[in-house]
Amino acid sequence: LLPLTAHRRRAGGGEEVPIQALSPGDEIELAAGAVVPGDGTVVDGAAAVDVSVLTGEPRPLAVRPGDAVAAGAT
Repeated sequence: LLPLTAHRRRAGGGEEVPIQALSPGDEIELAAGAVVPGDGTVVDGAAAVDVSVLTGEPRPLAVRPGDAVAAGAT
């Protein structure tokens, strides 16, 4: 259920990398409706995250900076 690639933020831009190339501390950007490629913490922005595939919770959960997100959430 995980994507094969992620858009990793870098100084001066970003790059598309295989999720296996992600390291702790990397920042990634997600488009609306994208699947979270790895466990992490929201750094910037806010969203409603669908975790039903992970927990069965039918309603999206609101997340904001500092909140944890799990791989596989949408």
